[in-house]
Amino acid sequence: MKASAGLAKLILRRRIKGLFITGTDTHMGKTFITAHLVRRLQDSGLRAVAIKPVACGRCGRADAVTYWKLAKKRIPLGTINPCWFHKPLAPVAQRLKPSIPLARIRGTLRKLQRQYDMVLVEGAGGLLTPLTWSMSVRDLAESLRLPLLVIARAGLGTLNHTLLTVEAARSTGLKVLAVILNDHDGTHAAATPGNRRVLKKMLKVPVFVEPYCPPV
Repeated sequence: MKASAGLAKLILRRRIKGLFITGTDTHMGKTFITAHLVRRLQDSGLRAVAIKPVACGRCGRADAVTYWKLAKKRIPLGTINPCWFHKPLAPVAQRLKPSIPLARIRGTLRKLQRQYDMVLVEGAGGLLTPLTWSMSVRDLAESLRLPLLVIARAGLGTLNHTLLTVEAARSTGLKVLAVILNDHDGTHAAATPGNRRVLKKMLKVPVFVEPYCPPV
């Protein structure tokens, strides 16, 4: 079973209305997993959408376009992604005083939650990525009051990175719903079962595995 299928069942069983997706690093497959999850939930009969409040670089805006299309283009792209920094760098590394309209993002989430059954929010980079000099992705997640889904690599190094991410989340009261080990390049099949077993026991949350899916 793919991770998105197992997670969709968990969301339906617990009647979760919103989820914040973060990663142990950049390029962990947050958008890939989020898009698959939206489709699974839609196929289950839920009105599910996703937003990406902060995007960096052309790829980041492309992620937002993916969510725009999944919403049948009924939500303006500027609502799905109000903050687009053109360079592939953390916002704080692009400008001396980057601006993140936190109140606007929070208001957008609440409005969408009234219109849809499920709203997924994708963060930028990892949980402690600085968005401004005084705000990290973790601060954004705290403000939105959503449980976390952590996307991690499947192979070597994931134990340390995942444990650090979950510890950083829990230290401020954020709840972690689940972890997904994403074998994004097909090189970690041997290490994945052991990593899943260890993380499940140590973190005491569901740990799903997204197997490698070669491009068609």
